[in-house]
Amino acid sequence: MTASRVRSVALCFVMLLFTGTAVVSTARALTLIEHPTYGEPWLDRDKGTNAADWSILRTLYGAGNFERVDDSMDQIWWEYDGTADAMAKYAGHKHEIGYTKGTAGGVTEMSDTSGDGYYVTGGFTFNFDPNDALRFNFRDINTGNLWSSLQSENTLDASNDHMVAFAITGGPSKGHFALAWEDLALGASDRDYNDMVIEVAQTQPLSYPRSEDVPEPGSLLLLGLVLLGAGGGIVSSRRR
Repeated sequence: MTASRVRSVALCFVMLLFTGTAVVSTARALTLIEHPTYGEPWLDRDKGTNAADWSILRTLYGAGNFERVDDSMDQIWWEYDGTADAMAKYAGHKHEIGYTKGTAGGVTEMSDTSGDGYYVTGGFTFNFDPNDALRFNFRDINTGNLWSSLQSENTLDASNDHMVAFAITGGPSKGHFALAWEDLALGASDRDYNDMVIEVAQTQPLSYPRSEDVPEPGSLLLLGLVLLGAGGGIVSSRRR
């Protein structure tokens, strides 16, 4: 590889890190969110003039301040020094929320939640190697079923999707994500994904365009700088 080509590749790599540009699939795969039953609020409806009719996400984050994350992107997340907090719950069962380190296997760490509606508490922190990854988890204590953000792990329900994610695009929580869960197997559930909503900060999906809220992996940045320096070294040696 010529010196100019080495420098070009390295420069593109560094620019990719700093601009937050990510190469992602253009295909859209969105799990259908159904109308809630029993007078519960919608999860994601972003309209209406009566506050009593507002959706959970509009109540929490404001009109126009959230957007759906493609289901193909919300399964594996960067593992930074992050937090997760329960924000809303509309379900009769008791739940736990947590995570599993890595992209497969591992031990699940779970945290209790309590309360109903917007008066719900519970959460956890995660702070490991910034180049690691995690899957988020949700357990229905009444049934014992454990669901994962990684669909292929939901073997108790034919690998169906039990979590939908939204990027918070405005307001105090800008840069965070809202994760909304369905607690029963989809064939026996109402599919409204409002059983538990948690907000996560200082993390985002691996394939999602970079947010200012999430730092870049140090090793990737270092690699880019090393490549850039190597290109410069080749040019310097050839000039001598």
